Amino acid sequence: MPDVSLQHLKLHPELLLHKRNPDAKVSAFDGALGGLYDKFIVTTPNASALWAPPLGSNRVMYLRSDLRYGDDDPLSWPQPYVPQYCHFPIIRSVLLNPSDSHPDAPLYWLPSKTDFYEADSAGECRGPGFLLHHKFAWFQKRVDKTVECGKGTTFSEGAEDLKRSYTVLLHDLLERLQHLPMSLEKVQLSVWETQHVVLYLQALIDYMLIYKPRMDTAADSSVSRKADPELMGAFTNDAQIAQCLFRAGIPVWIVRHVDQLPNIRIDKTDHFREPHLFMPLDQHRTKFHPIFKGHGLTAEKYYAFDRFTRSHVRFPNVFTWMQSTGSLPLVNPPIPAPPSSLVSSRKGRKMSPYSRQSLNNNSSSSSKLFVDWTPAHSFLPPVVAVWGQGLSTLVFDKSRCIGPVGAKPRGYALPPPSCLTTAENPLKIQMMFKFWLRIRVPMIARLSSTFYTLALMDQNSWKTLVSLDYLGMASKQESSDTKAAKRQERMREFLKGCCDEIEMDLGIAEKESVLWRGKPYTELTAADHQEIVWEISELEFRLELAELDQMMRVAAPNHDTARETAVSRCFAGPITVADVGSANMGFAHPNWFDRAPYLCSLRRLMQTWVGQKPEIIAKDRTSWLWTETEIRQLETEMTEYYVDTFFLHFGRPPVLPCYLPHNPRTSFIPLPHIQGQTSMPNVHADISKWE
Repeated sequence: MPDVSLQHLKLHPELLLHKRNPDAKVSAFDGALGGLYDKFIVTTPNASALWAPPLGSNRVMYLRSDLRYGDDDPLSWPQPYVPQYCHFPIIRSVLLNPSDSHPDAPLYWLPSKTDFYEADSAGECRGPGFLLHHKFAWFQKRVDKTVECGKGTTFSEGAEDLKRSYTVLLHDLLERLQHLPMSLEKVQLSVWETQHVVLYLQALIDYMLIYKPRMDTAADSSVSRKADPELMGAFTNDAQIAQCLFRAGIPVWIVRHVDQLPNIRIDKTDHFREPHLFMPLDQHRTKFHPIFKGHGLTAEKYYAFDRFTRSHVRFPNVFTWMQSTGSLPLVNPPIPAPPSSLVSSRKGRKMSPYSRQSLNNNSSSSSKLFVDWTPAHSFLPPVVAVWGQGLSTLVFDKSRCIGPVGAKPRGYALPPPSCLTTAENPLKIQMMFKFWLRIRVPMIARLSSTFYTLALMDQNSWKTLVSLDYLGMASKQESSDTKAAKRQERMREFLKGCCDEIEMDLGIAEKESVLWRGKPYTELTAADHQEIVWEISELEFRLELAELDQMMRVAAPNHDTARETAVSRCFAGPITVADVGSANMGFAHPNWFDRAPYLCSLRRLMQTWVGQKPEIIAKDRTSWLWTETEIRQLETEMTEYYVDTFFLHFGRPPVLPCYLPHNPRTSFIPLPHIQGQTSMPNVHADISKWE
């Protein structure tokens, strides 16, 4: 045929039809439609339109104004085929934009202000809130439908692992959306991420049940399978992939260089559909950092998307302010080994969630054992006994600490619970609790703020903050307006950095309708106050465990997602949501058998930490079965190791898990651990290695 150079084709596009034969049967390599795009010929044997391929080896992928990735989003635009994500071409396209009455409408819906209500924090801060209850229920019902569909199927090992990963992530995303106060923008982002995951899961199910069997079956020449127009489809330059997609009835577009034109049949040319005609491509006003830079053909792109999604169900790195002094050296922390008599002598002592330090100047290790002098109070929930005993073995010698934390311990991301009760004046304690409830919603919401680095403060600073109302009342020389202004200024300074998501409202500073789980403060009992303190201590404990894991783990590239899942497995629910209903679950469950799965998950986590560890943690077991005695020994040694390791890296004792002496007035269904099956009685089968 004549010259087929790129310039010549642009001048004479009719040359693309040189092998046109519309009456003949179309094969996978033919173009029922085709056209010249950039310097490539794009053809499709089964799609009804030509979509512009996302070309380029250095694409910058970030959230656009609709909180999607533009033409790099597998929900918004056909993507290059990636073998590791072979189910993505099965995704149902968001371009369908179904009506509100469509059963799949929740999967393509973006919440607006009318779908959102602000949480009534009865305080100075505005902005964080939740989806309207009926909207959340509508959304959750559609997500649960796909999850239930997945539960009714069993796939091969790799697909089964991916299905379980999606299911767990959906559970965490929904829990976060239901219980964690967020700005409207964050709610929209969480809904969008949940939609991504549920559509990924639905695509995986459809791929395994419908489309993969078609791909694996030899084509019947008498059957002509048209592509499903609702499927996203994929671009490819691989002949075998093109055949598989074509055989399964999945839209496919083949991208080839112009020099292959002599061998390409195209029956009809058409214009390409460009992204800007179907979606906004302008950057989101928050100007999120780029999530990935590179080629759309690589699986690394989707790894980056996945990390971004999972970042919404984990805590931020709240202790980053210490990193400006340089990375802390990784050393082998000593295993704490105090005299056993000292440990047993403290077993009957009631522990408080937070502690004041007492340090004797004698040089012997026994004289430097940590002593808790925090006064007992009916508002403080008790620490889980074995964790309290672990704290009593701590050798409180700051010369052992690593880096600058010995001289300046790391602060707290949330108020140490004991600072709410260590006051002689009962009125002051009541006012501190009321003030905390006023600021509770924004304090928790700031954990999910986009670019906000949490302000860490020591115990005295936190006590001053929660005492602002009491201190203002004690100042008789200032007007109420002046007191309110000072309080507002202090809160503005504290929340500096997330003001776009959390706003100050001067008009409600003196509002009295302070609530705890819908109950007016004036009606709260001691048990209610314990629940308030439990929530604070549990969130701080989770923050600290996640951060210590970041510091101690052996570097494992490309395993961030698995790591976050491993940390989450240590708790009964999503790591970012401390539901009061879970207070007596996990590490706090009164039954050793029910604690065992969480303890084994924590052991699995600690095995990857650098440095010397107790043998029961470090050594791989030949048996996966644990007796009650072995679990209790593991629990004891693990808590001592955790307390000591935390002290070495933070310069202070850790916050420890607590429990509630009463049954909370709420139901909570934990995400269950898969239980290993064994015929032996009173034995826990540890399968944390395979979860």
